[in-house]
Amino acid sequence: KELDEELNNEIDNMMNEGDGIAAVSVTGDDDDSANTGGPRVINGKVVSQEDMQGIRVGSAGGWSLEVFPGDFVVHRKYGIGRFDKTVLKSRTKLSEEEQEARDKRREEIVRELMAARNTTEEIQSVVSKFGTDDDNDPISNPLSTLLEIA
Repeated sequence: KELDEELNNEIDNMMNEGDGIAAVSVTGDDDDSANTGGPRVINGKVVSQEDMQGIRVGSAGGWSLEVFPGDFVVHRKYGIGRFDKTVLKSRTKLSEEEQEARDKRREEIVRELMAARNTTEEIQSVVSKFGTDDDNDPISNPLSTLLEIA
């Protein structure tokens, strides 16, 4: 019990000073599984476990590492930054095969809408969304996962 009180006091002190990472809740048992799903305090902000998901990054050289939000990363071209989160962006450079697959899929989508007897306006509305954030088809609008750096 004394250890729990000391640990809680130490965590309170850290949170008041605003330096470091501390768990929001502390349990007295040695099992770390009780603390894995809860929120954490990082630099004075409560962050959910979902926001703390890491991403595995690798290179053609064969190495890989896992990066978590708040980690500092170095990019050869852009320098040092702090990893915030992953984002999905539409890919702008596609191979010829990917372009053909994209065009074929978009034609299929239009044919399906015509077979379902949608109006011209409804079809035009769908066609106008091709290649935008509203295009959720993975073949029509292939996405890349990017690291957002602050």
